[in-house]
Amino acid sequence: MAIETLVEDIYELFRGQHKVNPENLSRFKEDIAKVVCESLEQAGTKQSFGLRMSNIGTKDRKLYYDSKSDVQVFKPNDYIKFMFGHILEHLVLFLAKEAGHEVTNEQQEVNLDGIVGHKDCHIDGVLCDIKSASSFSFRKFVDGGFPADDPFGYRYQLKGYYESFPTETDDVAWVVIDKQYGDIFVKQLNVVELPDAKQRVKDVKRIVQFDVAPEHCYKPEYDNSGNLPIPKNCEWCPHVVNNNRCWGDKVRTFYYSTGPKHFIEINKPPRVPEITERFFKQKIHI
Repeated sequence: MAIETLVEDIYELFRGQHKVNPENLSRFKEDIAKVVCESLEQAGTKQSFGLRMSNIGTKDRKLYYDSKSDVQVFKPNDYIKFMFGHILEHLVLFLAKEAGHEVTNEQQEVNLDGIVGHKDCHIDGVLCDIKSASSFSFRKFVDGGFPADDPFGYRYQLKGYYESFPTETDDVAWVVIDKQYGDIFVKQLNVVELPDAKQRVKDVKRIVQFDVAPEHCYKPEYDNSGNLPIPKNCEWCPHVVNNNRCWGDKVRTFYYSTGPKHFIEINKPPRVPEITERFFKQKIHI
């Protein structure tokens, strides 16, 4: 079988009465149990920064601030979100096996110039990175917005896996599942289309040693009201929403019906509440 038919073969499992392979099911149950146990056992522990294959593609300025940040403790909903993503990724691999595709080298450790990672697997001989995605991010894979628009550095991560352990084929792929609707998509391409991971490793080792932060990851643009919001890809960055470290004290946040929105410059005050200490006190009182 070939990876080109993976999605249709998985969907075909649900068009009839499929009998599950006991060995595949046993491995799947073990993987899920491990994810749940590790999530609960690690909850509340402090997470210190370290360069890993999964973060070498992080934008320079964010990576710099990540490296200078204190140890991090995730919130309960973060652990649940991460756990859900890992469970979905294991589900994809289980379904791939059930559909008759060859899945090998699961979580094989790789090392690229001292940067360690664990690649997800090979499916039918093709190096694959399994991703769970929001419907918005999923559409970027399907519609061609990705990998040109790659805020999480997935390209460097996948290329790093390949350069650490080249395979017989130059094809690589992302297998993506929409965590809201259950759609699956395979984004396959030739490895020559990916950037140089070895050079990136050299660059990130220098970046974390800088005394001054690199330039901002994205350039802000004025909106129709004449205000200057932070770039969209900065909206969930912890160095903006938690401490305004990146853009400084000039960031002001307003509470819209769709959620908080951050601004670098306000020329026309929005007609919604500004999120301040007083705002939080009022919300708690309510």
